[in-house]
Amino acid sequence: MSRSLWIASVLLAVVMVSAVVAQEAAAPAPDIKALEAEQKTLEAERNKLRAQLSAVRAELVKEADVADLRAAYDKAEKAHDDNKKTNPDIVAAEKAEDEAAAAYKKAVAAAGAADPVIKELQGQLAEAGKAEDEADKQRRAAQSALSKVRRKIAGSPDLRPLAEEVSKAEKALSNLRKTDPKIVEAREASEKAAKAYETARHALAEYEARNKARDALRKLSKDDPGYAAARKAYEEALNAYEAKRRTMPEYAAANEARKAYDDVMKAHEGVKAAEAERSKARKALDAKVDELLVADSEGAACLEKLKKAEQTRNEARKDEDQIRRKMSEAAKAAAAKSPEAGEARKAYDAARKAARAVYDEKTAPTRKARDEARRALEAKLRTKMASDPKVVEINNQLKAVEAQLKKVRDKIRALK
Repeated sequence: MSRSLWIASVLLAVVMVSAVVAQEAAAPAPDIKALEAEQKTLEAERNKLRAQLSAVRAELVKEADVADLRAAYDKAEKAHDDNKKTNPDIVAAEKAEDEAAAAYKKAVAAAGAADPVIKELQGQLAEAGKAEDEADKQRRAAQSALSKVRRKIAGSPDLRPLAEEVSKAEKALSNLRKTDPKIVEAREASEKAAKAYETARHALAEYEARNKARDALRKLSKDDPGYAAARKAYEEALNAYEAKRRTMPEYAAANEARKAYDDVMKAHEGVKAAEAERSKARKALDAKVDELLVADSEGAACLEKLKKAEQTRNEARKDEDQIRRKMSEAAKAAAAKSPEAGEARKAYDAARKAARAVYDEKTAPTRKARDEARRALEAKLRTKMASDPKVVEINNQLKAVEAQLKKVRDKIRALK
């Protein structure tokens, strides 16, 4: 190759590379906002599909072969809960733990009561509390006076058009929620799932037990000798009910459907625009109200009083927090120096460890039976769902959406 030909080829290569680089530089960069909007849309679709799966699961639980396993699980779970509450060894161990805890608390309190540092801090805390109460009183008075000024300026002609803009924006958003097909579909699915959950939870034996315990407690005053026992019975019934309802398939389905609806609302461009308009209208109205308040001599005075009262109250609260921290440290120091508190702590630790060991031992059989019943129920549900054409179709859609969602998230991470 001649020298001139070689130079020409090199120049041509340089020109081609430069053209490619220029073309790449000129190409539009991926729009991260568009990708984030796509991500929200995909997440909404994913949660909608998950809600559909939860709804199918809730229906399958009602079928005879699954219902029998569910009944067996409910029975095993109730037996386990009853065992935890009534087993005499567990009850005795927990009582011993409670008594040891009370003795330790009493010993710590006795050590603190004799400590001069804590006595001084208690006096400081009382003074800070009085300062906070007085500042809060001043704050409420300023707020009350300010409310009167707000009512006075509410009829100002300057506010009327701004208030109308707020009303117009709120009406537009409300109409969108009522008429948009995607929103309506998601809302109706959420309401249906919520209704099914409400019906199911009201049928629980634990729900009825909680209500009876609550009603019994409401009939007693705190001074009644049976109040403590009734309070404990109510708390146990409430905990049993809460634990039970959170395991219900209807509970999971309702949560999924509600989340799907929320995601549809968050991802909807029309809703975003309508909410932005409403926010803009509200800010304009609030700004004008603030302007009129400052321009009003009485309003300006109220605002200043309110500001000072809030500052004083916040400072008093900071003082209280600081004093409480000092009291906590002083109480620890006093307890550490007290032989009685030290012995009480050792006894409490031993009682707590013993109670845990007794609990684990005595609940092991019923816990095992409950877990086996749960596994049998879950296995049956998995088998039925795996063979259900509707579930298969939803799962295929879900896999496709999740794959696309992963691609979008990867693109967003690469840009960030």
